[in-house]
Amino acid sequence: MAKFPKIKPVNLAMQQFFIKNLYPHWNCKIVKNQLTCSGEIKPTELSRTYTIGIYYTLKKNPKVKVMEPKLESNSEGKKPPHLYPDDFLCLFHPWFNEWNKSKIIAQTIIPWTSLWLYYYEIWLVTGEWKGGGIHPPKKNMDENE
Repeated sequence: MAKFPKIKPVNLAMQQFFIKNLYPHWNCKIVKNQLTCSGEIKPTELSRTYTIGIYYTLKKNPKVKVMEPKLESNSEGKKPPHLYPDDFLCLFHPWFNEWNKSKIIAQTIIPWTSLWLYYYEIWLVTGEWKGGGIHPPKKNMDENE
């Protein structure tokens, strides 16, 4: 039986370094084994500017939340798709290994957040989610550890 190499995690300090290197205006801190970052994303020149919060520990998947402006319902009163409870964004499917602890948040999670916001803005106008994807069951947000 073939053995797969164990995934080596990128430690929190390195994650913080990459975020600060690629997004110098973002604020990041590590407290009690959790990396917390906040910063602004503007998906397109015509987009709003969003303030994002990222929360990450090595034992769980990163959680991303739009802090400002608050996410809106569309004209039919529906909440945006691809959200977990407490309005954390669904950026990847935990079962498909799109993200794991060996990946760099600054190169994956932050760009994926910008893309999610781009599709969110289209959804607000059209009522149709053009971003594709499969939303996993709510209980599976932290699978992929």
